[in-house]
Amino acid sequence: MTCLDDRRGNRHRVSSHQSARMRRQWRRYADALAVPTLRTDVCAFVALAGVGSTVVDSVRLAVSEAVTNAVQHSYRDRDPAGDVAVTAEVFERRVQIVVADAGIGFAPRLDSPGLGLGLPLIAQVCDRLEIRPGSFAGTDVHMTFNR
Repeated sequence: MTCLDDRRGNRHRVSSHQSARMRRQWRRYADALAVPTLRTDVCAFVALAGVGSTVVDSVRLAVSEAVTNAVQHSYRDRDPAGDVAVTAEVFERRVQIVVADAGIGFAPRLDSPGLGLGLPLIAQVCDRLEIRPGSFAGTDVHMTFNR
């Protein structure tokens, strides 16, 4: 386990995992504050790992959209909502981000509060996008960014 400090003075504990140079995980209650908080934390971590600004900008946009989708759609059947988790792994030639929730799963929504542009936007800024059922419930959004 290694500790690194980012520009804001936050200490990040990072570990090697399955050949990843660095790995970190965050979890927050799925509300509107989760979006900027997770976006900022993930991007600070990825930048701290030495990833270039172009990839960090793509990660910023994709994480914003994926977390926003989790907040808006995942827990619409419950009150209170659950958590959204983000895992970031930095490898030698790629960055892997997973945004996961334990909500109702991925399904079309006729009453969607959004414009439906989030997933196409994510697909455009990352090199690989996979949407999978979560391990126990919900949805996992896997995004890969080549370095």
